Amino acid sequence: MTVTDPLPASDSPHVRRRPTQARSQKRFDQVLDAASALVAARGLEPISMTDIAEEAGMALTALYRYFPNKRAIVRELAIMTLEADARMNVDMADGATGPPADRIKAGVIAYCRRLNDPLRLQISAAIHADPELSALDLDDSRRNAAVIAAAVDYDGLGIGRLELERRALLLVELFHGAARLASRIDETEADVALKTFAEMASWMMLRAEPFKEIP
Repeated sequence: MTVTDPLPASDSPHVRRRPTQARSQKRFDQVLDAASALVAARGLEPISMTDIAEEAGMALTALYRYFPNKRAIVRELAIMTLEADARMNVDMADGATGPPADRIKAGVIAYCRRLNDPLRLQISAAIHADPELSALDLDDSRRNAAVIAAAVDYDGLGIGRLELERRALLLVELFHGAARLASRIDETEADVALKTFAEMASWMMLRAEPFKEIP
């Protein structure tokens, strides 16, 4: 069936209209929830705007009132994911207790396990494939690295904040690789892999001597 759309699709990667009332916010959230469920179940590529509209239980024209295309929906999901990861990082840093090594290992395992779900893995791939989102991700990684460095430096390790932030930035970027590996192997092997990665991360963050530059 052909649908006449007063707001046709466009190439813009941005939300067309943000809700200002509770009813429109509910429909906006319905779209994102539907897209999340479909991406987690099928991946990004097979999904169309029609699929998302059907999953959300609304007409395609209603979907286009908020989003000009699938890319805009994925971009919104990506930004929401980055914001959620940043909040989680702050919460873990604020709520951490015990020796630094134990806090780092527990945080690494918790973070990687949260990243290891179908939706987040798909969104992560979309972020790195889009230059704008990739730049936002790097900015977010730097902020997360600063939070981690501040939490570690609280113990007065004497390593130097800049050095700690360099190490933490590398660690944040490695989280996604560890999560992808855990998603491709069985649960027992994944558990061992994440614990090994956590041990490596703790050693890297708490090493007293700066890492030497390779000539």
